[in-house]
Amino acid sequence: MKHVLVAAFLVSALVVPAAAKTHKDTYNMPCSVVWTAVNDTLNNSGKYDVIGVDSNKMTASYSIGGSLSGRRINALSLSPQGTGCVVQIQSAFSVGINSDYSDFKKRLDQSLLKQPYPQPTPDATPSQPASAQNAPAPQAAAPTITIGSSRQQVIDALGDPTTKAVDGSKEILFFSSAKMKITLVDGKVSSID
Repeated sequence: MKHVLVAAFLVSALVVPAAAKTHKDTYNMPCSVVWTAVNDTLNNSGKYDVIGVDSNKMTASYSIGGSLSGRRINALSLSPQGTGCVVQIQSAFSVGINSDYSDFKKRLDQSLLKQPYPQPTPDATPSQPASAQNAPAPQAAAPTITIGSSRQQVIDALGDPTTKAVDGSKEILFFSSAKMKITLVDGKVSSID
């Protein structure tokens, strides 16, 4: 009997997930972009079984896990915050090097690197007269960025990026004011969109 209790304790210590925990991350981009990446992560990573999705509310529940750790249900929701997006993930598993939350976040961040960043439309300032709101804005001289330009040259020409994403030696800078996405590899411009 003593051996059975010890074996049961050891198995439960290895298999029973830690208490559910809610994680929040804020992304400096619209929830529509993050939601597209969430759907890509859930449907194309091969790691998740989608239980339910509500695109209008930007919520999803999904299961993950295998024979050793058992199937676990996680849930997520997106909510706008200013011009950014808060991603809230309720995960039920975090044992040793395995973490449902960390694994999902890593896959979501990788998917975000693939997403096009929509350009915001400027709003008219209410304090301006109607004629000024309808008048075309004066065109400033366009900054010159070329393939091979350094990161510092990009910053000097366009200012600080609105958002940036980093994956190893690859960095993507988003400039909403210039409506540009600059990709750098090893600190040099490799593509301009």
